[in-house]
Amino acid sequence: MSVSRETTLVAAICSDHLVRTWSARSGELLLSLDAHAGLPTAVQFSGDGRLLAVAYEKGAIKVFDADSGKIHHELTLSAPMWVLAFSPDNRRLAGAGPLDTHIWDLVTQKKLATISPPFGGSSWLSFSPDGRWVATADRDTFVRVYDANSGSLRSSAKDFILEPMAVAFLPDGKSVLAGGVDKTISIIDRDTGKVLRALPKQAEIVVLLDVSADGRKAAALYPSAERFNDID
Repeated sequence: MSVSRETTLVAAICSDHLVRTWSARSGELLLSLDAHAGLPTAVQFSGDGRLLAVAYEKGAIKVFDADSGKIHHELTLSAPMWVLAFSPDNRRLAGAGPLDTHIWDLVTQKKLATISPPFGGSSWLSFSPDGRWVATADRDTFVRVYDANSGSLRSSAKDFILEPMAVAFLPDGKSVLAGGVDKTISIIDRDTGKVLRALPKQAEIVVLLDVSADGRKAAALYPSAERFNDID
């Protein structure tokens, strides 16, 4: 599922293999997307809510206009993607799967980088606010930051005991918030991978993170609830 804060839309993969979107305010069904590409595996709105990316089990990724359902871009891979992320300017799209993470330039339709973590792929990924960096929560218990143009590794954080599941950049782009199975939320330096600070131990596994525009609060999604944490 993906929620657009800008346009108050919700997108979800349904049991009949269609991707549907609704108005979060009224509950009205807006679109039913069937790209004839097989079972959808991931959906993600762009930051402004204008685009919706859908990944499919056979490796295809289609980028739709969120209002009309028109296909803007089509990408082809040999493996499915588990998670997708747009850069803030909508120019780049990143996808992570069981093997590799890929970054595309949607304007030129060219792949910019293929990133292969040592083991198990990535559970989540996030672009920095300026679109220059991509952070990944990797199944080998590392959080890594890569150059979004070249795919070169910038830093690695290895302080997690168990798998991190969520990452989000702070608004200044210099720090990454990360949380996961070990019930911690940590602030990590983008350039060194050093943990700058850890928030109080959480009661549950952290499955998703988001940061307020002023960088002072973090919203964390847990298996049973959503809660807010003070960062500063």
